[in-house]
Amino acid sequence: MSNPADIPHSMVETTCVQCGLPVPAGRGRQGHPDQYCCYGCYLLHAITGTKGEEARPTLFLARLGFAAFLAMNAQVFTWALYGQDLPFLFPVEPEARQTINYVVFVLSLPVYLLIGIPFLRNAVREIREMAPGVDSLIAIGTTSAFVYSIYSTFTGSLSIYYDTAVMVLVLVTFGRYLEASARLRAKDALGKLASAVPITAHLILDGSEREVPVNAVPVGAHVRVLPGEHIPVDGTIVQGESSVDESILTGEANPVAKRAGERVLGGSVNHEGCLLVQAAGVAGGMYLSQLHHLVEEIQRSRSPSQEMADRISRFFTPSVVLLAILTSVVWWVHAGARAGANPGGWGWCRRG
Repeated sequence: MSNPADIPHSMVETTCVQCGLPVPAGRGRQGHPDQYCCYGCYLLHAITGTKGEEARPTLFLARLGFAAFLAMNAQVFTWALYGQDLPFLFPVEPEARQTINYVVFVLSLPVYLLIGIPFLRNAVREIREMAPGVDSLIAIGTTSAFVYSIYSTFTGSLSIYYDTAVMVLVLVTFGRYLEASARLRAKDALGKLASAVPITAHLILDGSEREVPVNAVPVGAHVRVLPGEHIPVDGTIVQGESSVDESILTGEANPVAKRAGERVLGGSVNHEGCLLVQAAGVAGGMYLSQLHHLVEEIQRSRSPSQEMADRISRFFTPSVVLLAILTSVVWWVHAGARAGANPGGWGWCRRG
């Protein structure tokens, strides 16, 4: 038997510590205990500090809602700085503008600490692994805007961009929350599929009935299904008639009438009649088992569009950062030239 340490990490099946779904190949790092199937799950775990069902809406939405409330107030106060430029806003007295800067800073700081730090941590990890993604771009953009705004606030400048930074963080975080919630719902659906198959079946053998594990039922054998029980195998009704609830498999809300000669699926619920079923598919060959396996494969795999987005992001983020640096250099050179030609300063580039 091979040593588990000798197995390549990419071949080891791992599950998300947050939602329990399989982690796609290439996600996570060897020796790193916290592995997530998506950044939404990482963000959910980083902010709430809990796992699985406990991390669903309550605490996360409370923090996100508080951050959104502060971000919207910061946005409103920032609009006041545009009063003299936008006719539909009321202008603010010049001596009040610096006070507004401080107010917006106080409103924005908790937002960045609550929902901005997880992005920054993920960006540091991505950059350390030389694989910057969109999250790195978000962290760089929002942190740069926030730090520059702090500098402007305490040096008397009117160029602040708190509103941009915090609203980007709120909107992206809400999107990641929706993503993680969808994955948790998928996990719930998988759990329901797995629990639909009973552990045992009433096997009819040599004229006698005995309870055996479902895995021990051979193809072609007869099993008896009592009213209210889950049908343990795929097969054909030999004797009896009843109505069967197949909603977990087909989505049909109303029970379907079944009689001798008709096919039934394992995992569906027998309502009122007693049925004798000849097994045609057992264990892994059942329709329900195949459906469960298919859903797991879909969760584990990534679509072609996702794969393409991942490949593009490897070049997109560095390209955007380089373009931003180049733009800054050109802007400062141009601004310096204009300042030299006009000793009055660079007031043309300020918000007011």
